[in-house]
Amino acid sequence: MFSVVIPAFNCARTVIPAIESVLAQTRLDLIEEILVINDGSTDDTNAVLERYVKEQHPVPIRLFSRTNHGVSATRNFGIRKARAPWIALLDADDKWLPKKLERQYEAIRSEPKIKLLGTMYPLKILFGQKNGLIHISPQELCIRSVYWTTSVVFEKDTGLAFGLFDETMQFSEDLQFFQKFLTVDGCYVLGEDLVRIDCWKAYSGASGLSSH
Repeated sequence: MFSVVIPAFNCARTVIPAIESVLAQTRLDLIEEILVINDGSTDDTNAVLERYVKEQHPVPIRLFSRTNHGVSATRNFGIRKARAPWIALLDADDKWLPKKLERQYEAIRSEPKIKLLGTMYPLKILFGQKNGLIHISPQELCIRSVYWTTSVVFEKDTGLAFGLFDETMQFSEDLQFFQKFLTVDGCYVLGEDLVRIDCWKAYSGASGLSSH
């Protein structure tokens, strides 16, 4: 069902806890693989990852190491290498809560129109707070971003058809990519508390991939 794509840049102290939050999911059977792409890190990230992937894990972990290309190109590389029909994005300084993929899988099964699904809590759209599975309109997405990148899953073939992330953009490239899913009326968000954002900022600070 899901290939998890984790770009990594100078995140030696944070990337393993991020991966372990994937391995702590309640539905490991939904995860086909974890792809970690080292984007030319200058710290010990690659050495830490090489040691870790040699250990036994319940889900295959594929490690790639390349020269530095930036976050969008790194995500795109991982997405193109992925084998599963759905992509789950995770940044190396964030974490998932245990039921994250289980709840998104249930939502996808309940609504066949979903092509892109994020989670956010509290979920505030226009003039109020909402819970549950919400269909996102162009107006709502233009007024307020409701997608944390690290919470998003999307259908791989649809993302490929849209050209994935724009590698020439330095800011808001994730929102620009997500907006393309509006053209197929496939944008949804789950108003549930399922991810932790920038929980390792004390370690990564301004040197993490998201700020690179």
